[in-house]
Amino acid sequence: MGAKKRGFRLIENDVGLAGKIGYPETMITLEHSPVHSDPKVLGGTLVFRGTRVKAQTLLDYLDSGDTLEEFLADFPTVSRDNAILFLQLAREEGDSR
Repeated sequence: MGAKKRGFRLIENDVGLAGKIGYPETMITLEHSPVHSDPKVLGGTLVFRGTRVKAQTLLDYLDSGDTLEEFLADFPTVSRDNAILFLQLAREEGDSR
């Protein structure tokens, strides 16, 4: 059974970020996800692709009142684009439950 593809459009700052995000309508697949899990990296914890930064860390920052900019300054290996995409995906997942 193949991975289910879901389309979404990032238009306005519906995750609380300033400004517009200029992404066209995009299909996210596991290959192109901003996060991934690998048993060889932090025991399979979900991390931002190409880093050892846990995706949960971004959520923890925002939950504690820190800004995306503060998170990105503390974790420069995470791209702004990947952080925003992850927040959008996390929000959509939460909305579907």
